[in-house]
Amino acid sequence: MGFYFRKRIRLGKGVSLNLGSRGISTSFGFKGFSLNLGRRGVRTTTYLPGTGLGYTSYQRYGSGSGRPFSLWRLIKRIGFVFGVMVIWALLLAAWKGTEWLYQTVVGWFGG
Repeated sequence: MGFYFRKRIRLGKGVSLNLGSRGISTSFGFKGFSLNLGRRGVRTTTYLPGTGLGYTSYQRYGSGSGRPFSLWRLIKRIGFVFGVMVIWALLLAAWKGTEWLYQTVVGWFGG
């Protein structure tokens, strides 16, 4: 078991600076989605709040495989993540009903 340090400083709505024992990163996002820019790469995370379902992916800036960081690959990955979110939402709506989906989405945006 090891010790670690982590501190999040909110810079505004949806933006935060993360300080940790391994370095500094910046997070952008909203309920259900986050994009974290660290010193080694970009982590994209999406989840359906209240369900326990989520998906995360990581892309290094310059990995040993010779593939440099690509903004286009990042955009495609974010699109994939949103697609996964939509599929999960449709499956949950079919399982729990459309009223549940409506209430959940309204809750995400503070309605």
